[in-house]
Amino acid sequence: MMFKSKFQFVLITFITFGFLITPPVHSGVIGTVSLEITGGCFSFGVGGATGCGNLNPDHKEFATGSFVFTNTLSAAFDPSTQDAGFDALASLQATNGTTDFSDSRSESFPSFATLISDPRWGIASGLVFAFGSSPIAGSLPSSFGIDLSWINTIDPTSTPTNTFGTFSIFSNDNLNGLSQALFGQNLPFSEVMFTSSASLTAFTTAIPEPALLTLIGIGLLGIYVLPHRRRYY
Repeated sequence: MMFKSKFQFVLITFITFGFLITPPVHSGVIGTVSLEITGGCFSFGVGGATGCGNLNPDHKEFATGSFVFTNTLSAAFDPSTQDAGFDALASLQATNGTTDFSDSRSESFPSFATLISDPRWGIASGLVFAFGSSPIAGSLPSSFGIDLSWINTIDPTSTPTNTFGTFSIFSNDNLNGLSQALFGQNLPFSEVMFTSSASLTAFTTAIPEPALLTLIGIGLLGIYVLPHRRRYY
């Protein structure tokens, strides 16, 4: 009786462990989309951004600099309809000379839906994909709740998979709320020099091996059988 009880506990423990080690894992990389700012200047002002060459007082946020956009995903790949996970990576090196705004973070998501619904990654991923579909001029989809637009000058030697040039990105919104969420402080009124990168690597998810599924099945069978055998003793 004691042996059966311990054996059942071992089986339950094994099944719990089995489920813990079988989340979706990388099977194969589909491709990567990345946006890298190789040198930029950011300016903020509640009555209109000053500095960094901004000439429009309606722009509360204004940034300019150089960029490189790389896309190795197939043109036929649609992340909203195809089953794929994403590794997200974002890095920022920024300072106004007195305050450091640098940040770096990475996270994996099992699907496109979980990626864009995450408040920490929705805007960054949305900007990367929106930029990919409109590399010369465009704006972030309104669903992200932030007014963000850009105008780029594309280098004529660029290719669709490796586009580079200079950019101007601007917003008529006050992004202090976003700055508070990311850095715990409001944006500075002085110019911020920065470099930044954001990349999204799409991958297929692996199916658990048949042997592991068999072991899980045996364990589940054991959990069911052992309590029922007790009635015969």
